[in-house]
Formats: sequence, C-alpha cells, structure tokens
Amino acid sequence: MKQEERKVREFLINQGYNSIMFEPLGKSKPPDFLIEGNIGIEVRRLNKHIKTNESIEPIENLQYKFVPKFKQILKELENTDLPYSIYVSLNYKRPIKITNRLLLELKNSIISSTKAEIFSVNIKFNKQITYSLYKTEFKSDQTYELRLISDNDSLGNVQDVRYDALVIAINEKSKKLKDIKSSFSKLWLILVDDIFSRVDNTTKWDLQKYPKIKSNFDRIILVSKVDVNMWIDLYPWIGKLKYDPRFD
Repeated sequence: MKQEERKVREFLINQGYNSIMFEPLGKSKPPDFLIEGNIGIEVRRLNKHIKTNESIEPIENLQYKFVPKFKQILKELENTDLPYSIYVSLNYKRPIKITNRLLLELKNSIISSTKAEIFSVNIKFNKQITYSLYKTEFKSDQTYELRLISDNDSLGNVQDVRYDALVIAINEKSKKLKDIKSSFSKLWLILVDDIFSRVDNTTKWDLQKYPKIKSNFDRIILVSKVDVNMWIDLYPWIGKLKYDPRFD
C-alpha cells in the first residue's frame, strides 16, 4: 500500500467507514478501495507537475533521479585524512540531463573546491546546479553530509500550482476509470494534498477564481497529507461542467 493509500484508509476509518476493502478487483487494478459494498474509491497524490521538453511530469521525478546520484558522489569522496567534515547544500533547476560525464565533472568540482577551501559561498557548477560547502569544526562519521536540498522549480503561487495539479489528477483518473464506472453505484476520487499542508474552506474559496473542471466522479475529496481531519469536499466547485483542455 502506497503512502497516500495508507493516508486515505486512515481518513476513511476516521470518517466511520468499517467495511473498507483494498484493491477489490485485484492487485494494481482500479479502484483502490471499496466501501459500503458498492462505492469505488480511487486514490492519488496531488503533486506539482512541470513542463519539460513539451511533456508534463511530476516535479519529484528529477529529485528521485538526481539527488541519490549526488549523494553517491559525496559518499565516494569519503576522506579519512581530512580533519573536519563538510556540510553540503544543493540547489538545482530544470532541465538537467544526468550523464556520467556530468556526475564526474560535478565530483571533480567538489574535490577542487575542497582543496581550495572555498567554503560558505555559492559555487555555480553550471546554469542548473549550484552547491555550497560548509566547513565544520569537527570530524563526524561522514566527510561530506548533504544538509539542504533546494529545487528552484518547486516555487510558485500555491493556488496556481494546486489548480494545475487538480486538472492533471482529475483528467488522468477520469480516463482511467471510465470503463469500470458501471460496475459501482458511485465512484469517488480522494486526493492527498502534497502541495500545501493546509486544507480547509479557505482552500475551496481560493479555487473559485479558476474554471471548473469536468469530472466523471460522483465525489472528489481533498485531504491534507499531515492531518486527515483537515479535508474538503470539492463539490459543487468541481463537477461535470466546463472542461479545461490545457493538459490534454
């Protein structure tokens, strides 16, 4: 069970539903849950997406690809002769093409910066990647320790980001479930908000300035990722109304 599925199960239990079946039609087949014997529930994390090379992808895709490789570079630079440890901060933005050459050059840059004792300043590796090294007064188990990661593309107006994420999530899930709608009396979509921790009626009011989104679901619920007691029902703002084709 994914983290967002566990959060939704917690939400359903908190709402008083006792008969909660996970993956009623089989593993990895929609819907994710069945409640009340005939209500199918699909689950999705509401996350920011970004346009790269004419395609749209979750913002965390690059994080999952790049940050572990950067950590591996630091691990390979373990130096028992260095009498102190170094805290590292990493700042990046898209596009980044992760190649062996890029990783090698980044590794050599960190080595050179350490030898030259270039500490406590921003070191611009290229247009997309900047890092900083901070010398400590002691030697810990690690020579280099990644302490701060900043994704410049994660910035932006929360309302705009949330709305665009809703368009993508609802359109994606509506297409996925259209073939099984007749198998259930109702279909719900529950979204776990990974964009902003606060989910309340203010969130709903913030969305009023945007076009309504077409949906095949009977109910759409937005739940906070930090507290299942913070949630809103997105109807009647979202319904079978104006369709926004921007992310087709």
